[in-house]
Amino acid sequence: MILFTIIILIIILLIYICYNNEYMNNKLGGKKKKKKKKAKKKKSKKKKSKKKKGKSSSPPPMADNHPLIEDKPFYIYTTGIGEWGDLTKAAAVWFTIIQPYILKKIPSNFNAIHIYHYDPLNDPTIMNDKNVESIISEINKLISENSNDRIKSASFYQHYFDTEHIKSPYILIDLGHIFMYGKKDSVIYSTHTNISSKKVFHIKSIYPGYHTSPIPKCIIQSDYLNIDNNGKVTTFINRLFDLNYFNDNDLTDGYVEYTSNPIEHIYNSAIKKFLTNNEYINYLEIHIQHIINFIIDNIMKEGIPLQELINKTYEYIIELKKL
Repeated sequence: MILFTIIILIIILLIYICYNNEYMNNKLGGKKKKKKKKAKKKKSKKKKSKKKKGKSSSPPPMADNHPLIEDKPFYIYTTGIGEWGDLTKAAAVWFTIIQPYILKKIPSNFNAIHIYHYDPLNDPTIMNDKNVESIISEINKLISENSNDRIKSASFYQHYFDTEHIKSPYILIDLGHIFMYGKKDSVIYSTHTNISSKKVFHIKSIYPGYHTSPIPKCIIQSDYLNIDNNGKVTTFINRLFDLNYFNDNDLTDGYVEYTSNPIEHIYNSAIKKFLTNNEYINYLEIHIQHIINFIIDNIMKEGIPLQELINKTYEYIIELKKL
């Protein structure tokens, strides 16, 4: 009886142990599955977050809203800047008066200005005693000292003006007086050049007269030039031909040597009635620049007949004297 009871107890104990083992295994297995599921969820979340990060870290390339501004050039040519080695004359006038004026007249949409100076410096009667290399070095120094942000390049060339390679839009300032001037920008070589050729060129050029003479000196300091936004240039010489201000004595075969002649004629005709009055004579000498400015402004803007402008200038002098 006791033995039977012991056997029963052992069997119950074994059943309990087996049952307990299975229960623990099931419990532990469930935890592992939950951990795996959680791990899978974490991994999937990480993948999703990685994808999101990928999108934010590499946005599509932006369009270039600020493209580089392209150069829009305007060209300036000069002759005679060396004036036989005396840089206190044409060169001084160019750098102190003419260049600043022309730069102001060129519209701001032209952001790359190129300047080319031509002068052979070869007059044997004057240049023999001068050091040409030293003169060229001094010209280049002046060019460098008088540069600014709008001037893309500026150079001096020791030879005659190159009529075959002119870039547009442009203006030529003929300080060397190598041309005579005709209608519609036609020019031929001046008698001063000793060039016998009568070849006609079409060049947009200005010769205001010799810059130390009273009237040309004032013309240089007046508003004698217009340049529109497309680079079209109109000079006081163009206007003088348009208005038929040149007389037969000014022209040789349709070309004029001294372009300031009509301006001098208007001035002299307007002031002659005042020349008997000493008070006016002194006044005219002091205010000649104002009077020439008035004449040039009317030539460039008004387009009135020659005699009418003479009368208008006479009236202007009277009114100017009252101020």
